[in-house]
Amino acid sequence: MSINADNIIGTYDIHSKQYILTFAGKPTPVPVPTDCSFTISATEVIDIIPPAEPSTDDCSFSVEAVFAGSSTAAITGPTTGTTGTNITLTGEDNGFTGTNWTWAGGAINGVSGANEKVQTFTESTAGTVTYDVIIAASSGGPYTDTHQVVWSAPAAPSVGIVGPSTGDINTNITLTGEDYNFTGSTWAWTGGSAQGLTTKTITVNESSTGSVQYGVTVDGTYSASKTIAYSDPNACTNCGETINSISNQTIVEGGNSTTIAVTGTGVATWSLTSLTNSNLGNATIAKNSSTSATITYVSNNSGLTGTNQIRVEASGGTGCCGAVEPFDMVVTAQPSLPEFDCDSHVNLVIQDGTTGQSITYGTSTSDATIDQGTFPASGTVISPSVYQSGLATYTATIIIPSEYQNAGDEIECEAEATGSAATSSYTRNMSLNEGVVDNPTYGITWSDSGQTANLIGNGATRVNTQTLTNSSISATVSRTSPDATADDTVDIVWTRQNSGGAQQETSTTTIQTGYSVTSQGYTFTNVSDGDILYVQISEG
Repeated sequence: MSINADNIIGTYDIHSKQYILTFAGKPTPVPVPTDCSFTISATEVIDIIPPAEPSTDDCSFSVEAVFAGSSTAAITGPTTGTTGTNITLTGEDNGFTGTNWTWAGGAINGVSGANEKVQTFTESTAGTVTYDVIIAASSGGPYTDTHQVVWSAPAAPSVGIVGPSTGDINTNITLTGEDYNFTGSTWAWTGGSAQGLTTKTITVNESSTGSVQYGVTVDGTYSASKTIAYSDPNACTNCGETINSISNQTIVEGGNSTTIAVTGTGVATWSLTSLTNSNLGNATIAKNSSTSATITYVSNNSGLTGTNQIRVEASGGTGCCGAVEPFDMVVTAQPSLPEFDCDSHVNLVIQDGTTGQSITYGTSTSDATIDQGTFPASGTVISPSVYQSGLATYTATIIIPSEYQNAGDEIECEAEATGSAATSSYTRNMSLNEGVVDNPTYGITWSDSGQTANLIGNGATRVNTQTLTNSSISATVSRTSPDATADDTVDIVWTRQNSGGAQQETSTTTIQTGYSVTSQGYTFTNVSDGDILYVQISEG
């Protein structure tokens, strides 16, 4: 018998000696007193060869099933594909056992072998490709089939901005930069409050009515733009108050402060109605009158930069919503400070001095002076701290001022100066003795300095200690007033004493009455350190 079924249940009745066959899913037949059963599964027409009839209730037997349908080859798999993406085709051996598969067409052309039943591959060019398979069998055959696949190129990468096209001012709007046919890594936004944002999905909020165009660039290559028209849901008309235009402002971060004058007409209350990016700084407004107000803005102290959008509102006190005026406060970074160096800024100068003498600093008249910076208040400021003999290099420590990089740090600068041995000095004394009757004036001129000291009438004067430049020093005396003629005898005594007061040399010149007292001179010789030179003039 031949039975066409996917699942057959059979029982054998030993009393009637008949097989009862039931199709799966059909009503169950009347049961018989036996539990002898078998199941046969098949996908094609089969012949069932029943076993010999059992003679007892021992129902052990087997049923032989033989395929009795047609043998075919079939290629299964998709009929469309994308170039660059794999698909899988299978050469099915239906009703027979395949021993070798040989493929033709496209990327699998010429593939052959006993293990080549399944092919996974892709094509690089768009178009329709026909694939063939020849399946060899252990008996019969060969069997063949044909299969077509339409290949398409992958869609090009593109970018779009998803979000509304209209919005209200001071209300958040979400925009998404979609990456189509590729996976984006970086997003760079431009336009309005989106400027500088770097995430795929962003939130924008604008304070001014009008259209704003936003742009996004993904991976630095693919770009898209979108325009949103903003309106003021609370806009009103016929308000008496106005605000004059406020220009955009710029301020440097770091706690800097600036004031902005605001003017208008008919204003009862000035206020700041919106403030975005408030982490860039703090803005307050104070009313001056119905026509003016002052905004004070203090920038952040955290190094943040960007644009702070501020909206000023003026209410007229009549129930109208009031006038509004937006402006941007652009917060910029601190300017780069210049470097501080010895050659360009310090200009250390050390005057020549006396060997062993301390080098002074800190004032404009000190031995060591600088153009910029300051000397430390303590510690070793100049090294060596005293003048060395001859030409020497000295190192000074300078504190860098605030307008340069590393302000407050110390820098060491060098300068050269010459130390010389200390020079000798002497003291010069002059006196005019009693007996003067007409208050004459005597002038005494010293050869080493060209200095002239005048003695008038009774009295005495002392010329301060002078540095020796020559061991021979002349002193010339002349009478200049009221005339050059001596009214009485004039004695001029020249005396040199050493530092201990002992007389070293002396000379006297006498001018008789009526004679001219002019160019009376004497040269002191062998003047040495600490000597005192006297010129004494006596009349009568």
